[in-house]
Amino acid sequence: MIFLSELTGRDAEKLLNFEKENRMYFEQYVPSRGDAYYSVDFIIASILQMKESRSYDEYYMYLIKNENEEIAGRINVYNINRETLTGEIGYRIGENHTGLGYASKAVELIIREAKEVLGLNCLKALTMSFNEASGKVLKKNGFIEKENLEKHLPFNGDKFDAMVFCKKLY
Repeated sequence: MIFLSELTGRDAEKLLNFEKENRMYFEQYVPSRGDAYYSVDFIIASILQMKESRSYDEYYMYLIKNENEEIAGRINVYNINRETLTGEIGYRIGENHTGLGYASKAVELIIREAKEVLGLNCLKALTMSFNEASGKVLKKNGFIEKENLEKHLPFNGDKFDAMVFCKKLY
């Protein structure tokens, strides 16, 4: 069982540990955040910035926690457009929690949050073309592959193709 928990300052230390433990794993799929990111001060500043963005209805960040309340991952809704009622999602699951269905369940939960709490009617997600596991998670949750953006996402000094997935929520 997993659940989503809004990220707060109380989570800073645990989040920092989670990020440090998974840094090498995550950097296989997403650009490095740099060494400065891996400090309590930076994490706290990031949380405060997210809370400010949330107050402007721009960015919502959640932790994915398991039944022991361990952080298993993160999931976000961002680039919210209130005129079109759309937003984007992004997520990451820690290496020790992969293969357990957490990503699929977290996406299912964020879809419900986006529809019922945030009032959105469409979500989009981008994945690196080589991240097939993420594409499978999205498809399992009813996202449809819409387009391939060539040389779109920067990663390790190069640009990679991105797959765009969309899901209608109404």
